Amino acid sequence: MSSVANDISVGRRALRRSVNERIRSVSEGPGSDTIDVFCECGRVRCAERVRIPITEFDETVGDTGRPIVVRGHA
Repeated sequence: MSSVANDISVGRRALRRSVNERIRSVSEGPGSDTIDVFCECGRVRCAERVRIPITEFDETVGDTGRPIVVRGHA
């Protein structure tokens, strides 16, 4: 992957993470055990969603900083 393509991929991941964190911030309330967030892979046309328990999202994003991705995406 070229440096430019890698920069674009990193930018996509950062944008999707920002959107997902915003989704998380408005997801509090009764009965909200899970949230639907965007896959944070670097694929250009990926618009897949991931349903994830809020606690798992918080642990993954907060503790490890790992991206939330659909199985098979990188």
